[in-house]
Amino acid sequence: MIAWHNAPLRDEHGKISGTLSSGQDITEQRRAEQALGKLSQVVEQSPDMILITDTEGTIEYVNPSFVKISGFAAEDAIGENPRFLKSGKTPVSVFEQMWHTIKSGKIWRGEVCNKKKNGVYYWNLVAISPIIGQLGEITHFVGIQTDITERKQAEELLRESQEKLKASEKRYRACYDEKDLYELLIRMEDKDGRLIPPGAFFPAAERYNLATKLDRWVIGTAFSWLNRHPQHLERLSLCFINLSGHSLGDQELLQFISQQFEEMNVPSQKICFEVTETAAIANLSSATYFIRELQRRGCRFALDDFGSGLSSFAYLKNLPVDFLKIDGLFVMDIVEDPIDLAMVRCINDIGHVMGKQTIAEFVENENILDKLRQIGVDYAQGYGISGLSAIEDMA
Repeated sequence: MIAWHNAPLRDEHGKISGTLSSGQDITEQRRAEQALGKLSQVVEQSPDMILITDTEGTIEYVNPSFVKISGFAAEDAIGENPRFLKSGKTPVSVFEQMWHTIKSGKIWRGEVCNKKKNGVYYWNLVAISPIIGQLGEITHFVGIQTDITERKQAEELLRESQEKLKASEKRYRACYDEKDLYELLIRMEDKDGRLIPPGAFFPAAERYNLATKLDRWVIGTAFSWLNRHPQHLERLSLCFINLSGHSLGDQELLQFISQQFEEMNVPSQKICFEVTETAAIANLSSATYFIRELQRRGCRFALDDFGSGLSSFAYLKNLPVDFLKIDGLFVMDIVEDPIDLAMVRCINDIGHVMGKQTIAEFVENENILDKLRQIGVDYAQGYGISGLSAIEDMA
């Protein structure tokens, strides 16, 4: 890009006789201006809070997200030190380490609890970087703060409630004979002692990458309980334990499960891990590896909510599971709805052809159970078979 500068040429009588033109290549200048403009837009529109301070920590700039989240106007913050946001909940040693790191020209990362203008505490994931001048000196610091309040609240809720998580069991019933099979479920107990279903807290655990930690706790608790009740373990046919989709590719969890089998002396053939069809398909290669590794130890696997996905049958032959749990939405109306009956019969037949046993969910009464017997479904689960029981009542 060329910037042209024109000047008139005059003769000895002062009349314009021509034009003198000179051009200057401003391509790099324009690129720099455009890049600076884009950077300014990114900073202004970023969902994260961004602060710029001088080398002493005096705030020179805050972006709109800082104003929105903290409640402080830009004029309230500019000229102040960020310590005016302190909540008193972050140890002084954290700030000392922060200053030592950034003063030495390095990037500091950490979690800090601050206080909004209205007095409400909020958590930030903070990254502070020094800005280096042309001579190599530190001229400013830029801090990027991500609001992680919801994540911290979820972590705290799970941490406080971990001892209150209740392991319960819901029994299965063989459609033709009686076997001691059940599925372990969890509930959270609130401050008033009421049980909270997993649908109310598990999405938060998944959102903030805590689901695998929760799975780990359930497995450790279940294996420890079985180890302490050898008579129950002896008569147990199969215990089903749910795994989240986040756990299917977790190598550390795979190692933890193997260690639990060895340390707790739980026979692997008595454990069946359960994964949802949606999670297995979303992580097909990881799920297949995870399943096969534990099957080598003797564990079995069940595919939950089968039939809920659009491509269920297409993926089924690639998943080495032992049980198909037929989605309860098809099962609950099979007595009255011929389409649902046909769906359940189809899933059951294909499962048997592939050498897998079938389990019907949402079996609420004897009429449904009788219909499942006629179809040839192997197992039934639902309140028509058994309600929830506390794990303490199972010994």
